[in-house]
Amino acid sequence: MQKSVNEPDEFDPATSQKTFRISLGDINEGRILAILMGKMEKQAPNIKLECYYSSRDQVPHALATNELSFAVDPFIPNSKDTNSMKVFSDRFVVAHRANHPVSKLSEMNLDEMLKLKYINISNRKRGASVVEMEMQKMQLQPEIALRSQHYQVTPEIVRSTDLCLLCSETFAKKHGLSYIEIPINVPPLEQYLIWHSSDDNDGSHIWMRNLIIESFEEVSSL
Repeated sequence: MQKSVNEPDEFDPATSQKTFRISLGDINEGRILAILMGKMEKQAPNIKLECYYSSRDQVPHALATNELSFAVDPFIPNSKDTNSMKVFSDRFVVAHRANHPVSKLSEMNLDEMLKLKYINISNRKRGASVVEMEMQKMQLQPEIALRSQHYQVTPEIVRSTDLCLLCSETFAKKHGLSYIEIPINVPPLEQYLIWHSSDDNDGSHIWMRNLIIESFEEVSSL
């Protein structure tokens, strides 16, 4: 019997030796890799995973040429050849050390927010974060005392200084950081799983796609 065009390819993760390549920034590596590898270890002991960050403008080509299997990013590529779905959404908070002066506030107002010094995490030399952009619309500018590339270094800095971090609530919780709500309306932090449309019905891609989705769901439920 001939297989339907829309019928997924058969795939057995227990026997496969496939290698998947995923573009992840360090914050998403920290979010899901431990969970994802735990799932893979149980279901697919011989499948390998390679994770590295691919610049946003290179993702569509990398997916089309199988240099990447998936990408996870806050922005969806402007390409008719890629598909995507939202896998993560969380609110921004101001994370701070225990016993920081801001911890004495029952809630923070805008004036108090502007008194703080912040860490800005970005792999770009310049550019505002989502929260900064919302503040700039109000003609306000937070004081950025440190600009760095990687989120994973920030918990130690926050715990040992008076610097604050604008981050997702789940990140603050995971790293045991105290935090307070932001006193302005800020769009939620969102992440999208992106893949090439030619892989829609590939059984191995469907399996890994579902595993990544499940991993983000577990993060969101923490």
